[in-house]
Amino acid sequence: MVTVYHYTDTQAFKGVIENAALWATDFRYLNDSGELIYTWAAFVERLEKLVKNPGGHAQAYAAQLEALTLLNARDLMQFDDAMFVACFTELPTKSPSGRATGTKGAAWRWGLTPNALERLRFPSITTA
Repeated sequence: MVTVYHYTDTQAFKGVIENAALWATDFRYLNDSGELIYTWAAFVERLEKLVKNPGGHAQAYAAQLEALTLLNARDLMQFDDAMFVACFTELPTKSPSGRATGTKGAAWRWGLTPNALERLRFPSITTA
């Protein structure tokens, strides 16, 4: 069972513990949304190559591409809906960004196993 780690500041860590809830951020509001956009483009490009690969799971990849097309999500910046992200790493000794998160560099690291993730609540967001 792999443990994944999340790095956060003191206030956010306190909120996770008190509420047993993990909040994610709409990728459009990240300090560097380009990372997700770049990764998403590579993901779509890889799916397009896999569809052309005979055998294997070509039909499943084609279905994924069709779903992205129907959602207008092949180009992530054209996606009409919100996509929320949270950052985790398998590396227990460094934050994924390579720097501490939070006030004056203070950061909390906490590890989660798949069982622990199942017990967390992920608050839903509704819009008017």
